Amino acid sequence: MSVVILWALALLVLKPALAAEPRQQPTAREQARTVTIFHQPVVMLQATFGQTTPEERVLRTRSALRAFTEDDIRQPLRVVAVNRYGQPGRLFLMNGKPVLLLSQADLDEGDDLTLDQAAQRVLARMEAQRT
Repeated sequence: MSVVILWALALLVLKPALAAEPRQQPTAREQARTVTIFHQPVVMLQATFGQTTPEERVLRTRSALRAFTEDDIRQPLRVVAVNRYGQPGRLFLMNGKPVLLLSQADLDEGDDLTLDQAAQRVLARMEAQRT
């Protein structure tokens, strides 16, 4: 019985550390929805905005990243609270230019993360790729 309790406690403690992470072994569909920087997964998008699917949002993010200049990349990333299509979101900006939009609908309900917590994790992953 105590082993079961220990496992339950371990899952409660470890779950926040693993939450909002891109999948460890993603399916092809999940890969298409995952923003990667230098082959490192940053976030898996799930929300559709208007007619824009998560896969299209990933492609737009890739295009935005490719368009940045060296001067842009030297600037700090900022996260701004926004509302899009009636959904709260966090817009990631580099040198005032949009990089990525993370919305409440992108989050997994089971992760138990707020939008701000998820945005901070995404920001940390993005910053890690800049060094």
